[in-house]
Amino acid sequence: EAEAQRLEVAYRELSIAEKAKSEYMRKVAHELRGPLGTVKTALSVALDSAPDSMSQRARGLIERAERRAGELAEMTRELLSLALARGGEALAEPVAMDLGTVAREVLDEMAARAEEAGVALSFRLHDGLPPLPGNPGGMADLMRNLLGNAIRYTPAGGSVSFTIWKAAGCLVVEVRDTGIGIEAEAVDRIFEEFYRSDAARAHAPEGTGLGMAIVKAVVDQHRGTIDVESEVGRGTRFRVRLPLPRETTGGG
Repeated sequence: EAEAQRLEVAYRELSIAEKAKSEYMRKVAHELRGPLGTVKTALSVALDSAPDSMSQRARGLIERAERRAGELAEMTRELLSLALARGGEALAEPVAMDLGTVAREVLDEMAARAEEAGVALSFRLHDGLPPLPGNPGGMADLMRNLLGNAIRYTPAGGSVSFTIWKAAGCLVVEVRDTGIGIEAEAVDRIFEEFYRSDAARAHAPEGTGLGMAIVKAVVDQHRGTIDVESEVGRGTRFRVRLPLPRETTGGG
C-alpha cells in the first residue's frame, strides 16, 4: 500500500511537470510563430523585388535565409500542435467530429503533394461513420502527419492508401504505403520527439522529427491506440483505433 501511494505521488508530480513543459512549449511556439512568418515573408518580397544587378552570391544567401526561416516556422507550428495535444487543452470541450469531413479536407491538401512526389494516393471512407467526440484540429494534424510521412518516404511510382472504417467499439484510421519501411530497431523510437532514423534522414534530409510525436499525442488525447507494421524496402502500415462512446458502439 505504501509503494502504491509512493507511485501515485510520483505519477502526479510527473503529470504536473509534463503539463508545465507543454505550457512552456506552447507559449514559446506561439511567440515565435508570428516573427518567423514575418521574416519569411520579408525575405520572399526582397527576392521578388531584387534588381537584376544583384549578385548570385547575395541572391543565394537570401534564398537560403528564406528557406531556413520556413523550416523554423514549420517546426514552430509542429511544436505548437504537440503542446496543445499534450496539454489536453483542446479536449476541454470535445465536439462531435465527422471524421470523413476532416479526412476529406486533409486529403485535398495531400493530393498535390502526392502528385508532385509521383506517388499514387487512394482513399476509402466507409459509409455510416458515427460522430466521434474530440478535437477536429488535432485529428487533422494526426492525418496530415501520417499521410505526409507516407508520401515523403515512398519513392516515385509507389502508392499510399488511406482508409477509415467502424469496428467493434471504435473508429479505425489506417495509412499504408509502399515506401522505404522502418528498421526494426527504429520502430520503438519513432514516436519520440525529434527522432529520425538513419534511413529516414538519408531518404529525406529535411524534417523536424516531430510529426509522429504529434500523432501519438493526439491518439493519447483521444484515449486511442496506434500500432505499426513495417518491412524495410516494402512499406509501412499505421493503424489508429479511436474508442467510440458506448451508445454508438453496437455492430461494426
